[in-house]
Amino acid sequence: MKKHYKKIYNISTLKNTETREIIEKRYSILVGLIILVMVVLVIKLFILQIVKNNFYLNRVDVLNQNIVLSNSTPRGRIYDRNGNILVNNEAVKVIYYKKQNGVSEKDEIALAYKVADLITLDYNNLSEKNLKRFWVKINKELASSKITSDEYKKYEERKLTLNDLEELKLSRITVEELNKLNNKDRLAAYIYYLMNVGYSYDEKIIKDADISDKEYALIAENAINLKGFDVRLDWKRIYPYGNTFRTILGNVS
Repeated sequence: MKKHYKKIYNISTLKNTETREIIEKRYSILVGLIILVMVVLVIKLFILQIVKNNFYLNRVDVLNQNIVLSNSTPRGRIYDRNGNILVNNEAVKVIYYKKQNGVSEKDEIALAYKVADLITLDYNNLSEKNLKRFWVKINKELASSKITSDEYKKYEERKLTLNDLEELKLSRITVEELNKLNNKDRLAAYIYYLMNVGYSYDEKIIKDADISDKEYALIAENAINLKGFDVRLDWKRIYPYGNTFRTILGNVS
């Protein structure tokens, strides 16, 4: 019996020794891999920061350059054999807006007021409903007070929609309240309307006729502070001889 127990003990000890050796071998391999990875990283950092330092500095300079691309290119003139112009181009100043990322409704209203100080527009083209919508945006607390607690309760019960509440607000704006809007408010309201016509991130034409040199210059020099606003030149085809040979000379669509 004693010899039997002794044999079991020797086998157990042998297994523990083999297991320890396997663990130590794997541990050594793992340490070796970690050291190898660290050596590779150090070499890569050395190459990036020392060997190719100038190369990557130049790449950063190139990537940080502001490249200005222009789509304001006139079409070619057409002359007859005597050098007389048959088709010419006329530059048309344009003030436009394209919404940038991160610009909120509050930001757009502030932008509309800033631009209202720089340009003139006939804001009489703005409908009364759109004027009321602008009034709601700049008088949110007063507009909200026009909805009764019962109506808010119906909204919570899903008997009224958010659009229903907005329509109720618009219908309850009085003439006296609208008359408190001065000329600058109405001009800002019209500019804000033009900024939001159509798809959100499309380019919106704010003004493209009767733009003075001063208006054009003011928008151009303040473009960095008027996020999304800018100027450009479009081109209109001029036909000195009217409709003569118009179908032959062609049109620009």
